[in-house]
Amino acid sequence: MHKPISITVVAFLYYVCTCRTAFANGPEEARYVVREVCTVGAPASTVSKTLQNGSLTFDGKELIVVDPFRKLSLYRVDDLSECVIAENPLLLTAWSDSVTGGIFVRMKTEENKNSLQRNGPSKTYDLVYFASTEKLKSWDSNWTIKVADDLLLGLDNPVLQWVEGANLFALYGTSPRPQVTFIDPTGNEVGKIHVPGPIVGGVDTNDDGLEVFFLSREKESFFMRGIVDTKLEKFQRVEKLWPSTRMRLNPIGTREIRMRGLKQGDVRKFVELVSRPVYWVHPVLPRVVSAI
Repeated sequence: MHKPISITVVAFLYYVCTCRTAFANGPEEARYVVREVCTVGAPASTVSKTLQNGSLTFDGKELIVVDPFRKLSLYRVDDLSECVIAENPLLLTAWSDSVTGGIFVRMKTEENKNSLQRNGPSKTYDLVYFASTEKLKSWDSNWTIKVADDLLLGLDNPVLQWVEGANLFALYGTSPRPQVTFIDPTGNEVGKIHVPGPIVGGVDTNDDGLEVFFLSREKESFFMRGIVDTKLEKFQRVEKLWPSTRMRLNPIGTREIRMRGLKQGDVRKFVELVSRPVYWVHPVLPRVVSAI
């Protein structure tokens, strides 16, 4: 028999709670034990590391999984019952948005469904947005956009952030020099800017308008803030904030800590937090030995 995929939900929840505590109070000692609480999905012998995925819904009641056989399912957390949403060879990944409560589904386009290599002409994939779990279950999408499957721009694994206060989505990749595409609630592209360094934290708004936080690419790296012009085409002003050490080669965004219900000003608070050297001083956890 094939050994099934194991998704350790407790490990995920621990990470969320720890980062939320650190965001509020700074690093502190923690004790934990990770154990497997459920097993879902397809036989491990069929799994590609790039396709194994799982994400809790906004309310935490269901787990979203696209298995290697291109089946999108919701598993109830309390009893692990499965609700199959779609079976489609074009399915790649799916994940929930921790701010809007919506769900993103990434799918191959019909013309690229048999493509396995990145060589040759530029390829695209469809990014489909559902505003709620119920809309996902009825496959009633709010919008679909095509995104370049560009490894160099980091768009093969995109970041999508709802920008509170601007009523826009920001789409960007993990490139050292990324571009941010602004998308309105109906899926229309309304602007695009180029950023001279890797984005950290993401996009926020203040009295000056849209602001993007990123790292400079100087020998001595700094956290930077760029104010976007009203046409959403370029930075009208760039400011140097704080020195950067640990973050120079390790930029992260707010999705990594699942900042649920992100509000205006929260991204700036997050960047201020991770800029402090003490934030990266991890406590030494006791070793746990299990006899099981």
